[in-house]
Amino acid sequence: MSTKLAGRVRTTYEFITANRKQHPVQETCRVLGVAPSGYYDWLKQPLSKRAQEDARLLKLGQVHSAGRRNSLRQCSRGGLILQRLPRSGVEASR
Repeated sequence: MSTKLAGRVRTTYEFITANRKQHPVQETCRVLGVAPSGYYDWLKQPLSKRAQEDARLLKLGQVHSAGRRNSLRQCSRGGLILQRLPRSGVEASR
C-alpha cells in the first residue's frame, strides 16, 4: 500500500472513530467506501512508532504553547517547560 493511500485510509478511520457516537460505524463505512472489517482491524493495531512520536511532539507543542501564554520570558529560558513536561507525560532531557 502506498504511503499516500495508507494516510488516506488512516484519516478515514480516524474520522469514523471521531464520529461513531453520532453515526453508526457500518453506515459511515458504507458511505466512505471502506470495509467495516478493515476499520475494526485498524482499531486493534497498536500505534506505529511514527504515530507515537507524532503524539509526543503534539503534546510537547501543547505544553510549550501553554507556557508561552503564561510567561514568555520564562519559556524562552526553557526552565518552566522542562518542569511541566514530566507532569504532562512527555520525556525530555536538557
